[in-house]
Amino acid sequence: MAAALLGGCAFNNVGLLASRVTSAEGAWVVDVYSAGAYLHTRADDPGLQLGAGRRSYVFDKRDENELTPGWHYFTAPLPDRPSYARDSRSYGIDTTFARNDMSVTLGLRATTVMARVDADDSQFFYLTYMPEQPALTRLEIFESGGELACSSCQWLDGWSSQRELPSP
Repeated sequence: MAAALLGGCAFNNVGLLASRVTSAEGAWVVDVYSAGAYLHTRADDPGLQLGAGRRSYVFDKRDENELTPGWHYFTAPLPDRPSYARDSRSYGIDTTFARNDMSVTLGLRATTVMARVDADDSQFFYLTYMPEQPALTRLEIFESGGELACSSCQWLDGWSSQRELPSP
């Protein structure tokens, strides 16, 4: 573990990092690999990691040319907006400073955070995400008043998805 701690350091998107950008259906998946000290201050993922780890983020795809798919070294091209999902694996000491998750872990920490939405916000989206197979990720965002398919949703006008669904 001492070698991992002395391996290098990174701050946010720059340092001893390797990242892989994967284009998926409606989403970008950015996997960030680090070794050593890694201070990440993103609003949706603040913390400090001492050791080795992988952090994987799912972002909505706003433009096909927004990110460049493939490997990037010493930098992580993370869009400046919240992720729809995050998966992290770290070995060593991992701390999180999120307002709803303040913790310290010594050893292995494996965490997946899906659909973190503020209490005063409302979002509808369909997400399929397998961190080990980022190309299979699928993100579909439903705008208010748009078509919505879910098992327990209700609109303000009284429409509810609890009604009987048509059979195929």
